[in-house]
Amino acid sequence: MVFGLVKARHEKIRVDHYIFDGKLDDVFGFSEMYDQAVKRLAMMPAGQDKAIVYVTGLTTAMLAVVKACIDMGLKLDAMHWCKKTDNFIRQAVIE
Repeated sequence: MVFGLVKARHEKIRVDHYIFDGKLDDVFGFSEMYDQAVKRLAMMPAGQDKAIVYVTGLTTAMLAVVKACIDMGLKLDAMHWCKKTDNFIRQAVIE
C-alpha cells in the first residue's frame, strides 16, 4: 500500500493515504508516532505485506514507520525526491 509520510508537507506527492494526517506537534513524541504508524499500517489490505512510503522529511517520523514495519513483519520501500532527476527514487529499506 502506498502512503505519504506527513500530509501537506510537499505538493508533488499524490497519494490517498498518509501515515500522519497533519503537522506533528511533538517531533520527539516517539511512542505516539510509533502508535500512529502502527494504526495506519494496520489498515493495509489482508495479504499485502509491503508499505511504500513517500518520505517528506522528519527523520523521527520515518524511523517510527521503520520500527512499526519491523515489528509488524512488513516490507518497506522509501520513496525519496531527487532534485537532479525531478522524480522519486526508491530505496528498499526492509525486504
